[in-house]
Amino acid sequence: MVWPPLGFDITYYQLATSPELGSTGSQAAESQNQVVPSQSTPTAGEGSSGGRKSPARRAATSLGSKQTNTSPSATSDEVAKPAAKRRKNRKWSAAMKQSARLVQESKESLVRSFMQLPLDIVLEMFCHLHPRTLLAISRTSKELRAMVLSRRLAGVWSKSREGSGVPEPPAGFSEPRWASLLFDTRRCQVCWKFKNSEVDWYFLKRTCYDCLHRHTVCLPILGHSQCLASRPDYDMLKSVDIEILEYIPRSVQFSNQNGVQQVTFWDEDVVAVVKVWQDLSGRTDIEGREAFQAWKLQRRETMRTNHNMMSTYHLWHINCLYPSKRMLKHKKKRSYEEERCRQLEEMKARLREVGYRPEDIELSKFLDPNNWHPRATMSDSDHWIQLRPIIEPDIRQLRDFRVALEMELVTHERLLVLEGVYQEFLHTLPPSVQYHCPPAGSLRTEREVAAILETPKNITVAPSHFQPVATKMQAFIDQAQDRLKQDLRSAATLHSELLVQEPWLLARNVFGRCWQAIDGHPKIAKDRILVGWDMIATHSCKGHSKVWLRPGVPVPVPRSFKLNEKASKDSQRLIALAGMRNTVTVETMDERDPRFVCLGSRCTSMDATEVLKVFTWRAALVHLRETDHGNWTSIRMATQHEIKAAKRYEGAAREKVKAWSCNHCSRYLDASNADTKETVLAHLANK
Repeated sequence: MVWPPLGFDITYYQLATSPELGSTGSQAAESQNQVVPSQSTPTAGEGSSGGRKSPARRAATSLGSKQTNTSPSATSDEVAKPAAKRRKNRKWSAAMKQSARLVQESKESLVRSFMQLPLDIVLEMFCHLHPRTLLAISRTSKELRAMVLSRRLAGVWSKSREGSGVPEPPAGFSEPRWASLLFDTRRCQVCWKFKNSEVDWYFLKRTCYDCLHRHTVCLPILGHSQCLASRPDYDMLKSVDIEILEYIPRSVQFSNQNGVQQVTFWDEDVVAVVKVWQDLSGRTDIEGREAFQAWKLQRRETMRTNHNMMSTYHLWHINCLYPSKRMLKHKKKRSYEEERCRQLEEMKARLREVGYRPEDIELSKFLDPNNWHPRATMSDSDHWIQLRPIIEPDIRQLRDFRVALEMELVTHERLLVLEGVYQEFLHTLPPSVQYHCPPAGSLRTEREVAAILETPKNITVAPSHFQPVATKMQAFIDQAQDRLKQDLRSAATLHSELLVQEPWLLARNVFGRCWQAIDGHPKIAKDRILVGWDMIATHSCKGHSKVWLRPGVPVPVPRSFKLNEKASKDSQRLIALAGMRNTVTVETMDERDPRFVCLGSRCTSMDATEVLKVFTWRAALVHLRETDHGNWTSIRMATQHEIKAAKRYEGAAREKVKAWSCNHCSRYLDASNADTKETVLAHLANK
């Protein structure tokens, strides 16, 4: 295969820079400090082109006239002073305009003559041209552009590309767009400025360094990023979940010094994927779930195909940069890249022999051609022995993720069966105990449950398959509660030097529910004021909490918590303001029931007068979070008169609010079924 060198088409380049093209020719003369004559009438014999002087005679005439006009009293410095440059906005002479008009008419005549040729002859000519030349022709005139870029010539572009040895375009690229990406070497296709630009094969974009640095981001965003907060799409970038990243093209670069990898994403790709994700993930019907899974599979297949072609693109690019097989520099570079590709394909072949599938191998970050460096001093067998323990764990994660994605719809149906079995068990418990039991999704990570959920697709899972799990349901619930307590203990220990065995009992510790499966860096959801075991154990939500079922496979679970540092500091200040010790428990705080007043928060009382709001310590924490209150001088303890008035109003309001349930049945247990105290008491009287 012959690899064509990069560059512009010679014919088109000469035509665009010909000195006969009016303005272009005059600008070339100006660049050489040549003086163009004014519109004076030329004498006979001063030139053979419409009376115009040649550049040499114009320069000589200008110099002679300058020496003639120099006065005898002028100094030598004045004589040696160079002539001023001609103004660039000087008008053209009539002869120059006529010459430029003739050239333009000649070009238009050639284009019209070319357009009158039979179409089959034109198509046959185009098939033998290089895609770079077709791209240049499309920029010659509107007529040729309309012809070359028409859909009828899609096959011509393909034949031209195949005949020139250019790789096939990836999914989503038309032939002209692919040719522009490969051969528009002097323009950045992001800012569209004439700059040195390179093709980033990860993102399939030709960019300059500034645009590449501006449009790439590291995700997920941990904490608050000051440099990204000013972006209009910051909220969308902030909401990226760990699972969404598996469907966005990424660039992986390894540092040669410490081996740390840096993963970056193109911001426009992130925004596009997040929008589709938000639209499809909100659909709970069967058609919506099927469409969501089909979109996921299509995205993964597109990423796998592009990743597999990356080595082909890279090798083609190297052969274009170093086309000569005789020059030592070109020969060494080509040999190096060919050896890199050979070793990479050898490693993939060995992994296929072991039993891994190609779709898992091709997505591995360790088999990236840009990060693969050949080992000249090591045989293939030794290289395989050294790298196999590093590559295989990554491929196993990709395999597990692929299997979980393919089983997504089936797993959801089996979870519904597990939910029915779990509800039957909960009905045997008192409602107050049921309320503290974890949701059925918390059992997702149990080994026995996971084994049933991940059985082959051809097996229909019925409630009878979960009977061994039903007999151990209480043990599974206790294990889930123990894991939750361990997570709370670990979260509190990270931010405190003191080791507390039961941090959820202390009033100073405020927790929040996490919604991302990121090792060491979970994010807190909006419902982030949870104090005491009752609030934590009974809190569950159909949110986006995720934990690792196994490496590479995040699964949604309804409970995962982290210590809310800001709210914990606010709680400690409220405890100190109430005159209590920092080790006070939640139970003691509820018994003493200190009340607080915020001077900047007011409400209207029952007699239509404006009064200050009185908060319990839990309500004060929520108020401080919602208002982002930082002025603690406006927070004080409530007076006895304010406390009595607040409790009197609070007692009347509690009687009427629909927040009561029965402890003998589950009729009012759900939050949507809760009712007033009077209704629940009437229900108990009739039992």
